Amino acid sequence: MALMVYQKVLEEKITENDEEIFFKPFEETFTILIFSMVFGMIYPSDRMKNWQILGFFGFIIIMIPALSAVYYDMYLAYLDRDMDTIFRHLIVIGPFNALYLKWVYMYYYRQQSKDAIEEMNRYFANLNFKPITHKRIAKKWLIRSFFLEKSWAYCLIVGSFSFPVMAICKTTYSTLFDEEPRRYFIHELRSPQGPGMNYEFPFFEVLFVNTCIASCMYFLNFSGYDGFFVQLILHTCMRMAICGEAVKDSFKIDDKAMRRSALHKVIDEHIAICHFMDNINCIFVQWMSLFTVALTIHVCICVFHLSEGTYQDMEFMFAFTAASIYLCMITSCGGLVEEESENLADAFYQSGWERVLDTHCNYLLVFMIARAQKTFRVRTLFHVHVNHELLIAIVKMAYTLLTFLKQT
Repeated sequence: MALMVYQKVLEEKITENDEEIFFKPFEETFTILIFSMVFGMIYPSDRMKNWQILGFFGFIIIMIPALSAVYYDMYLAYLDRDMDTIFRHLIVIGPFNALYLKWVYMYYYRQQSKDAIEEMNRYFANLNFKPITHKRIAKKWLIRSFFLEKSWAYCLIVGSFSFPVMAICKTTYSTLFDEEPRRYFIHELRSPQGPGMNYEFPFFEVLFVNTCIASCMYFLNFSGYDGFFVQLILHTCMRMAICGEAVKDSFKIDDKAMRRSALHKVIDEHIAICHFMDNINCIFVQWMSLFTVALTIHVCICVFHLSEGTYQDMEFMFAFTAASIYLCMITSCGGLVEEESENLADAFYQSGWERVLDTHCNYLLVFMIARAQKTFRVRTLFHVHVNHELLIAIVKMAYTLLTFLKQT
């Protein structure tokens, strides 16, 4: 509803101020995304290459105390056959390990990512010289991009910093008002020093700082890496929508030579979109494959734990809600690019070619429609496409695993 209101307000503003539409480079357009990518050490820049390597290993060294404490607690829970504690740590350590993998993926594919950003900057620069109808379409898609960028950032702020804020508030309140003040962890852990030593110096202080750093990295990594994926997909959809409009404009041109030239430019643009989509799949195909497996296990663990009714704490409810939102966002973007790709063939067919007696252009359009039949899709290594069908498949697989766990 909010997105529809924003788009309606924008359409009115565009109609009144057509000449004010100006498109800036990617770095100036998506400020929240760039902030997260730069400080999350995943921005594809040659100048940041050495800093990214240093930050990667530095972050591992800094997080050694927290990781050691988590794995030690999981080992103790395994000895005690305490599945609740093991599951409670798994839903945190799983996304945490994903930070490192996405860091590695982004570094490995930094050249492809850099090429994608440069391609977007070139397109935005050329878009400033396009007809106003093309600018209006681009502006509508950019409003959707801004809305998703901010919405995703707000969701991550709530998901990443809720527990640190709650722990700080509860510790402060207990210190000020309780007769016997106590401390609260962001993520409860047992000390290797023995029972009752959890809240003693320096174990508590070191673990608290570590988990605060991890919360910040959760926000920066998920808003940067996954936000980058979302913006690339929306940029592809925007270009396809403008491509369909450009074909309609081509058949409105009376001069035969200019009409053919305009149609050839549309074909070149469609080919460029194909290469751009292939580049997106190259950058994200490994993560999308891992995401399919990891999220299935994550959802299964959360549902199993909550369905038992023995230890229903807020961590599992937050983890399940966050996983659901994340899954819906990624699969919706995959479904959106498929939908726009399918609509492109319709846009070509409904471009008004029947009113133009130009055999050459009509022949070109036949091949364009034929090529548009091949739908753009976000791929995985399992020959499964990222769309709403994947969402249903993950839910089904999670339910199957849940049934298996309950029977064992």
